[in-house]
Amino acid sequence: MKNNSRNITPFLCPLLLIGLAAFSTLHSVMDGPEGIDVSHHQGEIDWSAIKQDDVSFVFIKVSEGITLTDPKLAANWAGAKEAGLQYGGYHVFTPGDDGTAQAKNFIDSLSSVENAYGNALRPVLDIESISANKVALSRGEITEW
Repeated sequence: MKNNSRNITPFLCPLLLIGLAAFSTLHSVMDGPEGIDVSHHQGEIDWSAIKQDDVSFVFIKVSEGITLTDPKLAANWAGAKEAGLQYGGYHVFTPGDDGTAQAKNFIDSLSSVENAYGNALRPVLDIESISANKVALSRGEITEW
């Protein structure tokens, strides 16, 4: 009786090396700086505890849509700065609302924060969901913001 089994070692070794390389790359990305985002939803934040947890940067909710300013903006901005974290602001984009009006809301909201963008990270546009009556955002709408 002839043995039809093949030696699969030559096939497994390259796959194992590829798997190890992918894991190593993922691991090194995961070892990079850690950051969080905060808003009024977190309530009072213990910024010294955040800093002790090896968090190095934070994005703070500034505004949402065309009218909302996060009620904890000033406290969170000052807390992150005092803790020695890198910080920046984000705006939650509301699909269907005018992008220019939303950008104005972001800028106006930041005006309440002392030295808002002296050393801050670049602003971030947060697009969390798409409204039921709007399938997707166009590049134009995002660029308009």
